[in-house]
Amino acid sequence: MATVRQYCDRLVSLSNLTLAFFDLILNAKTNDLGFHFLLFELIFEFSVFAFMLNFIREIVKDTEDVKGDILMNMKTLPILIGIKNTKIFIAFLSLILIIALTYFIISYLPFNTILFYYFIIFITLPLL
Repeated sequence: MATVRQYCDRLVSLSNLTLAFFDLILNAKTNDLGFHFLLFELIFEFSVFAFMLNFIREIVKDTEDVKGDILMNMKTLPILIGIKNTKIFIAFLSLILIIALTYFIISYLPFNTILFYYFIIFITLPLL
């Protein structure tokens, strides 16, 4: 069973949303509200990306440590549903992450810029 610390580690990526919400949304002036909502949306999307990436990494680590977890009588995802099903679940989560990242790249980044190619080459391709 995952400890409280492991659950907190998985939620760390979402902690910056609290700061963004209180600083950008609640303290925004009326004329700046649209810009602040856009910034909050970007921060939210990056936070979800970081959470999903960390979540996938933790599941992969649990899959690698399955022998020790069995000896310690732990109930991790690979033990409960099997390694093969866990790998399918990891592939499914990775596919969702890649689709969301591709949507972000197409929606927010101008085509034929350095940043566009950076996201494609150094972020999307390693996830594949």
